[in-house]
Amino acid sequence: MFTILKTACTVLLLLAAATCSFAATSLPDQVVRDFTPLSGYVVQSSGEEYLIDLGIGQGVAVGDLFTVVGPGATITHPVTGKVLGTEETRKGLLRLIRLKQGYSHSRPVGTVAGVKRGDVIHRFQDIPAIVWDYTGQGEQLAKELQTALPHLNWQDYAAAQQKRPASPARPATFSPALYFILTSQAVEVRAPDFELIHSYPTTTSPQPSQPAPAATAAPTAASALAVLPPVTAGGAVLAGGEPIWSYTGLKGTPVGVEAGDFDGDGRPEVAIAYSDRIEIGRLGPEGYQGLGTVRLAAGSLAYALDAVDLLPNGRPELYVSAMNSNGNPAGISIEFRDGRYRTTITKIPWHLRRVALPGEGDVLLAQEYDSLGREFAGPVFRVKRSGDRLTAGAKLSLPRRINLYGFAPFTSQGRKLIAYLNDDGYLSIVTPEGEELADSVDALGGTESYFTMNDDVPSGGESREVYLKARIEASDQGDILVSANSGLSFLARFKMYLKSEIKRLHWNGKELREVWHTAPDKSYLADFKLMPGKAGEKARLLSVVAFPKTSPVADRKAALRLYQLDTP
Repeated sequence: MFTILKTACTVLLLLAAATCSFAATSLPDQVVRDFTPLSGYVVQSSGEEYLIDLGIGQGVAVGDLFTVVGPGATITHPVTGKVLGTEETRKGLLRLIRLKQGYSHSRPVGTVAGVKRGDVIHRFQDIPAIVWDYTGQGEQLAKELQTALPHLNWQDYAAAQQKRPASPARPATFSPALYFILTSQAVEVRAPDFELIHSYPTTTSPQPSQPAPAATAAPTAASALAVLPPVTAGGAVLAGGEPIWSYTGLKGTPVGVEAGDFDGDGRPEVAIAYSDRIEIGRLGPEGYQGLGTVRLAAGSLAYALDAVDLLPNGRPELYVSAMNSNGNPAGISIEFRDGRYRTTITKIPWHLRRVALPGEGDVLLAQEYDSLGREFAGPVFRVKRSGDRLTAGAKLSLPRRINLYGFAPFTSQGRKLIAYLNDDGYLSIVTPEGEELADSVDALGGTESYFTMNDDVPSGGESREVYLKARIEASDQGDILVSANSGLSFLARFKMYLKSEIKRLHWNGKELREVWHTAPDKSYLADFKLMPGKAGEKARLLSVVAFPKTSPVADRKAALRLYQLDTP
């Protein structure tokens, strides 16, 4: 009996040791990309901020740290007297806080002195770096970090462990160092002021603590860091995704939602589009505070809402896709001017959609409408703005079967790809040339947003509803966010959804797999907005949903939901 118990305990101890062991054989490319050295210049000072000449599409991100250097003492040869160069004088650290086209805003971290226009800046270069290991098994990871990021000044691993606090905390004395903090859940990278820069979830796949017998193939070692949460054994999906905030006081069926600092006060606002109006408000601890309503012209019906800063002035404009009473596109633009929200452009003759392009960020795209039978006519093109006038810009190269709605370009392992919802409702991955690479297992997307197409009614034709494909967001890590609505559909003429969730799928270069989803909700999910986190914050996901009507004469109830994601 005691022998059995002893054996069982030994097995349990071995299993526990294996479960706690981290496989740290390689670092993902994302870590190297996040900390790749980049150089630029200080453009000018702006109050307590400094403008730098690196912006959207130039490989930088909010939270990046830049060392500011200026020319120092001249270096001369001791014998010939020849000038060999000049030393660099370190002036301090700047943190990127806001991205713009062609430039960015930054603020000092700690003390800076004498920073001026033309000073050189280096991203994540020659900064002291310290590993705090709270797992006791991170020495190999520390070595990999030093090898992958040699431009940082790494402190000795053993010395760092002797000086680390009992739990991660900001040091009492400020030091211009990066802190790589390894715990059982993640590797966090924090700035000298202990603001979070990046967080990489750790994998916890069991790895044998001793080499496997020669006759048994050793399991493949997984990375200790991951951009995505790991998929559990058997391909199970990480569920949960409960909202961290919800407001259920909306009325009507939404067709779109957007968020951004629309009025320039430094706080985010929310815009919700219904078929006849756009409501702007603000999220707060006490609920949703309405700030204004802009109604469409009589007879016009909205079917999409997007926000993009085309001017650009740091305040995104709202662009509403709508059809007028004559069956022609008549979109509008809404902005905060003279103390209130108002329509600034009318009769926009195109379908509109905000899409994030790799290396560039959000742009406004459009497509024409042909009232003689083609609801989406011609190629998708960029929209340019000059004052209160919109013009057609460059065309996008897309497979012919993709229209303006329900697609997102992204890059994966250096390859340009497109995620889109096909006509059968499945998410597909294709190349720009149209080569099909993979499809989702389940149907996704689905919207109740539509516009009416008149197929030559005077000649005996009839009107039909053209339902939009759902919004897709994709990242360069192969992450794809898309809604999943299920419910009723009658001959494609009427749709009513009763259950919804947001799903995150991952393209690993070979297959498309679901890795996370929000908790299923008894509602129709009309639209969502991905809100990237600022420095030290995680990304959030804002959605707007509508509930089934309880009475034919009652207004349909709707709600805003806010979710927190596990990535910045």
